[in-house]
Amino acid sequence: MFEIDDQKGFKLTLPNGWIVSVQIGKLNYCGNRNDETLELGTSKPSETAEIAAFYMTGLPVPYDREWYEFDSGDNVYGYCSVTDVLEFIEMVADFEDINTVHQTILDRVVH
Repeated sequence: MFEIDDQKGFKLTLPNGWIVSVQIGKLNYCGNRNDETLELGTSKPSETAEIAAFYMTGLPVPYDREWYEFDSGDNVYGYCSVTDVLEFIEMVADFEDINTVHQTILDRVVH
């Protein structure tokens, strides 16, 4: 599924249940970050983007999502090129299906 995110990026819900976020707004870690002409919630073309990935846990906020953690320990990674974004989407698409992970956890709890 495709989703526009606050007019400053998009989210892709992949078949494995993971959601990839690509953002290019004023407060995101991208080429537009310090652009004084942009208002919050808006964007314009950018050479770089901020990326993240998560899946919905089904728990209440603030525990409603589980984030992918980058090697830096952060949940977002900034100033990514188009190639970086494509490679990240491909990597996340190869993650184990969230439904399988949840079923495995349930099976352990029940048995």
